[in-house]
Amino acid sequence: MYKLVEKTCCNCNIIFLGSKHRKYCGYTCAKDARKKRLYITCLHCNKKFEVAEWYKNAKFCSKECKVLNQSSPIIESHCEYCNNIFKRKKHKFKHGKHNFCSKLCADKFNTGSNHYEWKEHLHDKNLKLALKQWSSIIKERDNYTCQLCGVSDKNNLEAHHIKHKSKFPELQFDFNNGITLCLDCHALQHLNEPKALRLIKYKIAKKR
Repeated sequence: MYKLVEKTCCNCNIIFLGSKHRKYCGYTCAKDARKKRLYITCLHCNKKFEVAEWYKNAKFCSKECKVLNQSSPIIESHCEYCNNIFKRKKHKFKHGKHNFCSKLCADKFNTGSNHYEWKEHLHDKNLKLALKQWSSIIKERDNYTCQLCGVSDKNNLEAHHIKHKSKFPELQFDFNNGITLCLDCHALQHLNEPKALRLIKYKIAKKR
């Protein structure tokens, strides 16, 4: 149940008991208040328009005036792929970035080395698959041979990050930061990392 408090009617100024959100003492006053009209000047076309008193904060006479007043100007630009001239609202242009006349031109431009996820020699967008490609290239470069003990069993080799990829994420796809190791040598490199060591030991047990 709502707590009743003393309120002053916004229409007849009579004091009444009602909830804190109530504005009028009764239905009659509420109906009369809705009939009260005000004249406001439109901010866009400067025409005066009539509104109910409760809508006294209105700024525009119509939805069209509101849209025209709040929209940015239309400007021309050149597409960075096909070089055709196109028109677009100013606020939709990406400052400091490439702008295109259509999604088709954007897709054609953002391929290969222009793609924001491009990694040299690694063309897969998925991080897991890209690391897999990186691993394959490292092993191929090292002739599928462990660089510490000389084991050349392809099924027992892994690519190891010399500088850990969690601490140096910018080097996780750097080929100079990779080395081929057998599972046993790889485990020795992660003695202080329990989680990584458990995974390598699990792989060793699975092989045997």
